[in-house]
Amino acid sequence: MVKTSNRNIVFFMIILIAAGLCAGGLRGDLPFQEDSCIYLSLAQSMVRGIGYTYTVEPQDRPANYHPPGYPAMLVPLAYFFPRNYIAPKILSIVLTLILIAIIFYSLGVIFKDDRAIFVAALLAFNSLFIFYSRQVLTEIPYLLFSFITVYFLELYSKTKRAASRYLFIAAFSMAAAFYTRSIGISLAIAALIYFMFQREIRKGVSLASVFFIFILPWIYYGARISKNSYIAEFEGATKGIGELSRRVIYNLAATVGKELPDLFFYPFLNSIDPRSFIFIFKFLFGSAIALLLAWGFLKKIRENGFWFFDAYSLVYLCFYFSWTHHGARYLVPLLPFLLYYLFFGIKSLVRRESFSKGAVYLIIFLNIAGGIKEIIRERNNPYLLEERSFISAVDWLKNNAPRKSVILSRRNNFVYMYTNGLRGLKLLVTTDTRRQYNYIMDNKVDYIVIDRNKIYRDDASDYLLPLVRDYPDSFEMAYLSHEKPETSVYKVIR
Repeated sequence: MVKTSNRNIVFFMIILIAAGLCAGGLRGDLPFQEDSCIYLSLAQSMVRGIGYTYTVEPQDRPANYHPPGYPAMLVPLAYFFPRNYIAPKILSIVLTLILIAIIFYSLGVIFKDDRAIFVAALLAFNSLFIFYSRQVLTEIPYLLFSFITVYFLELYSKTKRAASRYLFIAAFSMAAAFYTRSIGISLAIAALIYFMFQREIRKGVSLASVFFIFILPWIYYGARISKNSYIAEFEGATKGIGELSRRVIYNLAATVGKELPDLFFYPFLNSIDPRSFIFIFKFLFGSAIALLLAWGFLKKIRENGFWFFDAYSLVYLCFYFSWTHHGARYLVPLLPFLLYYLFFGIKSLVRRESFSKGAVYLIIFLNIAGGIKEIIRERNNPYLLEERSFISAVDWLKNNAPRKSVILSRRNNFVYMYTNGLRGLKLLVTTDTRRQYNYIMDNKVDYIVIDRNKIYRDDASDYLLPLVRDYPDSFEMAYLSHEKPETSVYKVIR
């Protein structure tokens, strides 16, 4: 066992280094991530007193896609620090440090392994985790609430009565996670599975019932507006069991080949093009990580039994592999548990403790180096070349487009926040130029923005340049960026 005084010294060193890594890349620029601008705009709408409303598009509409928990956390900052983007980033850093502290001092309850102190260090210095610690996104708040849920549910599982204070604290934390990200529903499903496995169905039903009461207002609100957007998105992308199977296989392959190396060794490998020859080696490396995680998971269950966070990890991954999107950021909420499986796998394969510790120290060193590398990049070049080109076009719109103009772009939420009010629509993801043309004319779009910022493998030019070529009399170039790759703005002629 680690002495309390030594443990506190280790904690102080971890939290101090993590704080430096988190704050090192802080800048006051508007985040380029689409979701960041959505959360900020929703917070602004609540500050303005118009309720939980999307104000980005030409017509306001009630918001029911993004849960209100995180935008509500941003409301005080939007009120006292309007258009200040450092404040919400500092909030994320504070939540990150609180999360590290909670994980550090709850390892004995969650993992029941004193050596799992390495898990706290692996998490605190993980370069992708550090990157998201200073973003205006839900990864850190959700991980905080979900880990608190895991902690109190572990305590609840040890009680003899179905009704206890831990029941309500666990259910409340679970609801807080759900109100931050809808994937929080996986916590409730995992709890039911876990308590059924433990033959304590009363506890599972009690927890799920209290959780449902907490989230009922949001379910009612969303259903009253329209069909749940997440269900509609899933149904729209899933034509049948064959389509779902293909997506699961694709997401699994992408996770093994791309996301796992990026998750554990960001940013050294994330720029490798999946179509390049060298990606074969990244895929093999990711396969080795996946096998080590699977081995650690199975070894842990065989030696220590099946615990709640095991059930949660499996349920979460089922949602992840079946969903319409994939990416390393979606695995960040599982990072503490994935790191534990990785740590357990290393320990079981490398019998000599000095070698297993050496492997952990090497991972920590590479992550700290990756974090410093990312800080240098963010300090020197907060935006990529294609992002800077896009922003120059948005600057032109900000200074030249009438305030009531409707802008069509790939990132209409960023345009709205950056210009302080220019509304717009997101382009249709279709190569049918006739359909795109009718969409623009029916919605009285005034300008279209054609940029080269890729989302997966395509960008706006893939959908809008064919449109401009097919209907040359309806579009007149108004702006062309000097930066490469070029971003162009076309005025719509009606």
